[in-house]
Amino acid sequence: MNPRRDWDHFWFDPIGGTSLGLFRFFFGLSCIIGAVLLWPDRVLWFTDQGPITFAVAQMLNALGTPGPTPYSPLNAHTTELGISLFFIAFIVASLTLSLGFCTRTSAILVDLGLSALHNRNNQIINGSDLVFSVMAFYLILSPAGAVFSVDRLIRLARGKEPAEPRLIVPWAQRLMQIQVSIIYCAAVLSKVTGSLWINGMAVYYPVNYPELQRFPIPHLGVNDIWLIDLLTYGAIATEFALVFFIWHPRLRLYVITAGVLLHLGIEYSINVPMFAGIMIASYLTFITDEDWKKLKRSLKRRFAYAKLTVTTNGTYRPLALALLKRFDPVELIQYKVDPDWQDSGSLVRAEDVHGRTYLDRLVVREMASRIPVLWPLRLISWFPGGNKWAESLERSIVTKRPAPAEQADVTHEAMATNS
Repeated sequence: MNPRRDWDHFWFDPIGGTSLGLFRFFFGLSCIIGAVLLWPDRVLWFTDQGPITFAVAQMLNALGTPGPTPYSPLNAHTTELGISLFFIAFIVASLTLSLGFCTRTSAILVDLGLSALHNRNNQIINGSDLVFSVMAFYLILSPAGAVFSVDRLIRLARGKEPAEPRLIVPWAQRLMQIQVSIIYCAAVLSKVTGSLWINGMAVYYPVNYPELQRFPIPHLGVNDIWLIDLLTYGAIATEFALVFFIWHPRLRLYVITAGVLLHLGIEYSINVPMFAGIMIASYLTFITDEDWKKLKRSLKRRFAYAKLTVTTNGTYRPLALALLKRFDPVELIQYKVDPDWQDSGSLVRAEDVHGRTYLDRLVVREMASRIPVLWPLRLISWFPGGNKWAESLERSIVTKRPAPAEQADVTHEAMATNS
């Protein structure tokens, strides 16, 4: 055991960027959902037309934490048009962050947008809003666009990056992981000092309080003390495990599963918007490269019946082929070139494990069924004229190989030009 070596290994040894890329995607998606939920009440909560005017916000801030009022561009007398434009800009920045386009710039804009909303009206925020702000700051520091991003596709198209995703230095991701444990540590400490948590009755009140209740839970009345005790102490035990045992390699996935179940139960029963979403998304930062490899092997075995072999008598466009393989993590599709295969009018064919054969646009439709990013296009096929995209995509993937006579003509022209 070498403490210095282990310290450097923990913070700086390169790892795969899959977990960070997925966290970035779901974080941006959660920001969009949160903004959409606030949109109908944006004028009420963030302009002087609502109850929390800027003067009231200053007074409430002085009562809570004495000092200067936190800066926010929304502190001015924002009009309905102004706050609407702000929300639209924030949603666009969250979308580009989720897709990984101009990733670091998008993360900065999202972080500034979250701070602007929270500083303008801190009366409607909860613990999840603070988690959003902290995680957005960590995303600024991290190489969040290394994997599963538009930025990576642009680098691939320009030839500035190899087909295999590069490894990342994980120190910013480690900060996210430590932050998650600190959150649950604070939660456990606050619970063990509360009498309701110690006597086992804490869960009863929020799930039966009308203003917090989302959906009712049966058998949680005053006559079901044993179940209330079980849920109360189970919540404390789960949060305690998320502080310490989530770091243990053999226990990590079990602890994450317990945390997911805990937050899904909270999301179902208590109206605390986006709390479950951001906390479950943060668990992705703990998933290791080996976990993803095991999942990939399991999915390959599970979906072996869906394998597809695509053959063309032309040539695949290198960039299109690289993208298709990158978006097919389970490797359900194999690509072959067979110059001896000839079929008048057909450029590409496919065969599944059951021996069924597909040609041209039907091949593209079958490919889209197996590549998650193309699922929306597959759904379009059910509408009139919805197969046009398949024909366009086929032309962007495969180019027709010149016939021997045509190739000879091209060769003669080139030789004559050189002469």
